[in-house]
Amino acid sequence: MNKKFSIFVTGLSLAALCTAASADNCSGTYTNAWRTADKQDLGKGITLTNISSLTSGAYNNSDEVRIGSCTGYVLTMADGKSRVVYACACKNKAGDVAVARIVAKG
Repeated sequence: MNKKFSIFVTGLSLAALCTAASADNCSGTYTNAWRTADKQDLGKGITLTNISSLTSGAYNNSDEVRIGSCTGYVLTMADGKSRVVYACACKNKAGDVAVARIVAKG
């Protein structure tokens, strides 16, 4: 996985965790551990990359910690524009589950 793509997807993971927390201030410590990133060449300059990761977030000024999993895909067209669908489901120590979904194009 190239560095630019990795940073982009990691940013999506952090945004998903922050959204899932519904916090006013989402500063804290985030961890993302890649399980898979499988890039497929569909021909004519089009690629499809499937991504999967384990994720956790701990928020400042709170004892809230969420642990979960994220998955999604990036469809990159021949003109370099990408469409991303990414979802995370995280659980806190009380067992509450938060789901965040991101759909982006660019």
